[in-house]
Amino acid sequence: MPLDPRTLFAATIVFLLLMSFVSIGIWWTRRTHPGFGRWTVGRLLVVLALILLFLRSFVPDWISVICGNAVLIAGAVLFLEGTRLSTGCGPSSGPYT
Repeated sequence: MPLDPRTLFAATIVFLLLMSFVSIGIWWTRRTHPGFGRWTVGRLLVVLALILLFLRSFVPDWISVICGNAVLIAGAVLFLEGTRLSTGCGPSSGPYT
């Protein structure tokens, strides 16, 4: 029995959403390392982008494709910024601070 791509896509969205809620719960305790908040928000933006791309046949293309891609790029940038903060290359570790 082959996998249905839409079911796999929906399962991925549900899994990422659950992981986002777990990350928000951890972030709420404030016992995290630098960059964790940006990773959490980036994951939520990736979930939103996947939902927008999932709704392609139900909403206009400019909403699903253009907004979905913009939100996905914003999520990727937040992942990159979280990685920069986590490795010590963030704004407070530059030569001018």
